[in-house]
Amino acid sequence: MIPKILRNTLALTIGAAVGIILNGWLINISSSIIPLPEGVDPNNLDSIQTHMHMYSWKHFVIPFWAHALGTFVSAFIAAKIWLGNTMIPGYIFGLFFLIGGISMVYLIKSPIIPSLVDLVFAYLPMGWLGARLAGANP
Repeated sequence: MIPKILRNTLALTIGAAVGIILNGWLINISSSIIPLPEGVDPNNLDSIQTHMHMYSWKHFVIPFWAHALGTFVSAFIAAKIWLGNTMIPGYIFGLFFLIGGISMVYLIKSPIIPSLVDLVFAYLPMGWLGARLAGANP
């Protein structure tokens, strides 16, 4: 039997890896689903910032789902593996991804409404929901 600390560390590591990979993959394919405005280089932060005024609401939909699903899946997987209060991984990943989201809003300087929707609904609620649906009790 695996010691609790090792199993919980493994839960967080696996959850983080899967969630980060899912988030990154969805962000990477988003421009092939909804083309970016003319002249935007999605791999260049200055290009994104310079062209942000050309983005419409549709350009924020897939990033929102990438953030929400990455957080949800991380929390769900970790809660399934976790020993002890299985809501803890939900809170950890909600906060972990929220910090990343706040950092990106600051770096990209995206418009206030899509940023608020993303920060309020994609992270803490999805971390909680992922852990809850994994069978955790609040």
